[in-house]
Amino acid sequence: MKMRGSLRLIFKIKNIIMIKLDYTDWNIVNLASSILKAFWEKSFYNSLKELDYMKDSKNVVLIVLDWLGYKFLEKYGKWTIFKKYLKRSLTSTFLSTTTSALITLQTWMAPQQHGLIARKTFFKEVWAIIKFFPFKG
Repeated sequence: MKMRGSLRLIFKIKNIIMIKLDYTDWNIVNLASSILKAFWEKSFYNSLKELDYMKDSKNVVLIVLDWLGYKFLEKYGKWTIFKKYLKRSLTSTFLSTTTSALITLQTWMAPQQHGLIARKTFFKEVWAIIKFFPFKG
């Protein structure tokens, strides 16, 4: 099974597909880089060529819907506004936690640069556990 874009098939075991992340194309890191490139400067990561038109924009609104997956929309969202404007899928970060992904979008850096992968992280420099998203859900 061959996949396009940033999805690279590693192996398949009992219907579980493992996907290797690729920060060169169609990842949320590239989405963040496209926004950064449109308004300020060049990012360390590649931007998405399909979003180059943003450089002529005055404002960009990014709406993130956590847990709303591409395959779910393909299957159940046929008559929704999301399906109407759906172009293709993006891969997330590794670890693909909400915290890691949201901080990637906020800092324009991949988790290996920002290092924040969980809601709570221990920082030895201040000898404390810091909660990044202290709200209860």
